[in-house]
Amino acid sequence: MKRTAISVAALTLAAMPALAETKSYDVSDFDAVDVSGAIVVEYTQGSSHSVTVDQKDGDFSDILIETKGDELQIKRKSLEKAKWRKNMSIRYKNGELVVKVNGDVKPSYKVTVTSPSITELDVSQSSMLTAENISADELELDSSSSASLTVSGNSKKTSIEASSSSDVDAEDLISDKLNIDASSSADVSASASGAGPVDVEASSSSDVEVSISGLPNVEIDASSSADISVEGTCNMIDIEASSSADVDADDLICMSAKVAASSSADVGVHASKSITASANSGGDVIVHGDPAERDVSKSSGGDVDFN
Repeated sequence: MKRTAISVAALTLAAMPALAETKSYDVSDFDAVDVSGAIVVEYTQGSSHSVTVDQKDGDFSDILIETKGDELQIKRKSLEKAKWRKNMSIRYKNGELVVKVNGDVKPSYKVTVTSPSITELDVSQSSMLTAENISADELELDSSSSASLTVSGNSKKTSIEASSSSDVDAEDLISDKLNIDASSSADVSASASGAGPVDVEASSSSDVEVSISGLPNVEIDASSSADISVEGTCNMIDIEASSSADVDADDLICMSAKVAASSSADVGVHASKSITASANSGGDVIVHGDPAERDVSKSSGGDVDFN
């Protein structure tokens, strides 16, 4: 009986999952972070460079952390095999991220990263990165392949590139100069405050929202069913919209505006002093603000209205 009890206890212990573990990694100095492979990362600025990984079962067999030049790379070893690269799937079960590579369940990871400065955050392959209270002179944010990037803080000059159903939430990152390039169903939200400029390009069903303060010059290029919404104030805005794109700039109060809408694109704009607007091939422009100086041209079913 005693032998049986001991055997049962041993089997029970063997069946229990290992306690959650945290592992620290030695890394050289870096000011850029690149994450791929459905990994969750929290970034903070601090006095030193550090990387720690949490894994609930203590299984660190599939995570690869290394520095190349000034870039910290966080990825999965299993995805280094080219034949598996297109066979990753993710889902949430009981609030936890479940990752499969080539049909096999892989460990999920939460990585905490710290460095004194940061110039670039790059996420891809369904990874998620959160960075709070950033302070940067120049910051590049890149998101692709269903990844998610959330950033707050301040940056003198910010460049955002998002593609392939990814998401960038930089609404709480205040940038003096801002450049956005969104494509292929990506979503971007951002803020700008200062002299600018602010440049936004969106295409292929992407969605961009920008809040602007100060009096910067703003340039917008929207095409292929993209949606762009901007609000706040500006000095001058230049908008080109085509191929069923939609630009909602009614709530961006500008002194002057230049608008060109074509191929069933829709544009709403607010100009208090002057407007130059052209619409053709089914493009529509609605002008708010009752500007005194007006230069308008319409052709091929295009329309320009004043509201």
